[in-house]
Amino acid sequence: MLGDSATNGTGWDGKNCHLYAVVCRTDPQQNAQESLAVIMVPGTTAGVSVVGLLDTAGHRATISPRMKFENVRVPASNIIGKPGDGIKIVSTNFAWTAALIGAACVGVMRAAFDHTLAFAKADARSGPCPIIDYPTVGYMLADMKMKIEACRYLTWKACQQFDRSHGQEQELAVMTKVFCSETCVSVVYDAMRVVGVDSYTDMHPLAELMNDAMCFPLYDGGNMGARRRHLHRLIKDGSYDPHFAAYGAH
Repeated sequence: MLGDSATNGTGWDGKNCHLYAVVCRTDPQQNAQESLAVIMVPGTTAGVSVVGLLDTAGHRATISPRMKFENVRVPASNIIGKPGDGIKIVSTNFAWTAALIGAACVGVMRAAFDHTLAFAKADARSGPCPIIDYPTVGYMLADMKMKIEACRYLTWKACQQFDRSHGQEQELAVMTKVFCSETCVSVVYDAMRVVGVDSYTDMHPLAELMNDAMCFPLYDGGNMGARRRHLHRLIKDGSYDPHFAAYGAH
């Protein structure tokens, strides 16, 4: 079986990780509710190998190898829980990382805003005064700052709610990932609009930040998958409480 990219799956030595969490079905004839499982596979197991590396445009602090599992066998006791528990395990795992992605997005947006603000104060674009004096630029900077602060507070609340509920409340965390990641792309693009075409050049701070920002809506399950597997599933559930994310348990 040739798997998708497994972030940092090469381990620190460039070979294999010490341990892999493999999500798969124990019976291809059964649905996910009955057969989806998380199986722990030691990296030294025969048949586990790194077959290539995917070169990403941004998000360079991680490595994205492609893994191959060929006739890999481990004891049945390596299953976490039982077949069918994989849905809840994966959902919970994505939820806690989703809340933290909001913080990463805030960091990228802050860097973009700081650079753009300094540029607007210093550069006149051959005009009589720095461009920050023009209302168009000032309004864009104000809108960027409001979006950053909205994402900051949403991230704080999502992390607090996730901790208080011991991982049971996942809606706010997933909403944070989706909203902050898409807002991040928008804010960095607005920063590039203020600076102009120079921001699209190789090695420019905003170009690098945009490459990083573009990863946020795509990884960790992707925002379309997050909407479908998490938010849509929660909202259509008969026991869904539309106020729980805002106020917590009553």
